[in-house]
Amino acid sequence: MARRFLFVDDSATVRAFLKRLVRIAGYTEEKIVEAENGADAIKRLKEQSFDLVVTDLHMPVMTGIQLVKIMGVSPELRRIPVIVLSSDGSELRIEELKKAGASLFLRKPCTPETIRDALVHTLGEKPEPPAAPGTT
Repeated sequence: MARRFLFVDDSATVRAFLKRLVRIAGYTEEKIVEAENGADAIKRLKEQSFDLVVTDLHMPVMTGIQLVKIMGVSPELRRIPVIVLSSDGSELRIEELKKAGASLFLRKPCTPETIRDALVHTLGEKPEPPAAPGTT
């Protein structure tokens, strides 16, 4: 399934983990773009279109909440669903994210199944399972 994802996290390990989960869930890995912080994400969002943004909350340069707020006031960007992943899951923080336009909040650590289900729920579709080895 050709969906374009933008993964925003200052941890290369987390970005690699998300890429692997998306591939396992049946989405095409070539359609995944990475950003190290919110400012880098805004640059990428202006360069190309995406179907979904998954972002961390606490990052240097520009935080996830700042990214969500900027996207929320942009006519071009506010249509893109945003999933926020963070260990900072206070009720106040979650409410702030919802008001800013976040589609979903997931508390770290998340299981692969939780992230997969969040992608499917947010995109409103079930991806095709990956092809069995040796069948393509």
